[in-house]
Amino acid sequence: MTRVQARHIIRSASAVQLPSLRPANIGDVESFMRLKTALSAEAEHMIFDVANRAAFLHRTSEELTGASTGTRGIFVLEWEGALVGYIDVHSAIGDTDSDFASFRLALLKDWWGCGLGSRLVLVGEEWARIQRFRFLVILVAVLNERAFSLYRKLGYTVCADLRAAEAVENGVGDHLTLGRMIISNQNARPLPGDDRRSHPTKSELPEWRYRASAC
Repeated sequence: MTRVQARHIIRSASAVQLPSLRPANIGDVESFMRLKTALSAEAEHMIFDVANRAAFLHRTSEELTGASTGTRGIFVLEWEGALVGYIDVHSAIGDTDSDFASFRLALLKDWWGCGLGSRLVLVGEEWARIQRFRFLVILVAVLNERAFSLYRKLGYTVCADLRAAEAVENGVGDHLTLGRMIISNQNARPLPGDDRRSHPTKSELPEWRYRASAC
């Protein structure tokens, strides 16, 4: 399906159809691997390590096991039996008591411009909110103008200094960290000097011990 065809389906006045959005499960291993393999050929700012199938399978199985046990929030978009996009949300520093979650999001190019990226972010935010994370952050490539436009529209702002390319895992080029508060202060775990700001500052961000998720 081409991008034009995808947009035509979604914007058709007679029958609006969208890929179904659902939680991922361990049974999605092969489908998830096929999606990431397809994304590896398209992505300009993200790196998908798919060369070693055994390692790829192990890593994907671990991610989906985490989704099944509730330590990760992985949601997928499915169209005619194939996965076309996903979001993966998890603790930013591997600690379930952390206030920070980070996420990785990717969507096949044929489905760009249909509002699906926003749908993925919103469901990822809701999962993180239920898990009582306070802030959601993501590393975005400086040259990824589409991603910056999407996240700014959804309320994300730059909240840390530039991160050089060599310090970024699974990303191409220099990156900036975008973030926003997703849970109200009265419902969150308190931070020292808590106030009513809606975005994290550099001093509040973890000291870059987290597994960076770039896009």
